[in-house]
Amino acid sequence: QKHLPIIIDDGIDPTTNPLSDPSIEKFTNSYLHIITETYIENEKNMLNLSEKTFKPIWYLQPFIIIGQTGSLKYLKQLGYKTFDKFIDESYDSIINNEERIVTAIQSAKNFYNSKYILYKLKAMLPILIHNYKTLNKNINSLEPNLKQKLL
Repeated sequence: QKHLPIIIDDGIDPTTNPLSDPSIEKFTNSYLHIITETYIENEKNMLNLSEKTFKPIWYLQPFIIIGQTGSLKYLKQLGYKTFDKFIDESYDSIINNEERIVTAIQSAKNFYNSKYILYKLKAMLPILIHNYKTLNKNINSLEPNLKQKLL
């Protein structure tokens, strides 16, 4: 508790949301990206994925989304693949917000605690490449200025 919040000193003010984030070490120096999407609570007829979801795709990194129910399902509808063979993605269908968050965090812990993590990452490579190519192909049809936000 005394060490929270954990802040990465990357020269960017943590109280802002910069359009461009030159600090890519968080992607290159980690095995899994835990996305905390803008919206977590379920809204009727509204599911939102921001640049936060697409950054780990851009940097070829597996991820867990702490977001609205059905975020992974929606990504699949957009043509992306997820990591259900390697990560428990059951959290994506949980309606209760707190339960979904706790289950997503447990999925991340289970992934990190695996003694076969490097093998899993190597096996994920085709999914990572597929997702990168899908994003690159569709980047202009997503939210305006997404490419600027990714770089």
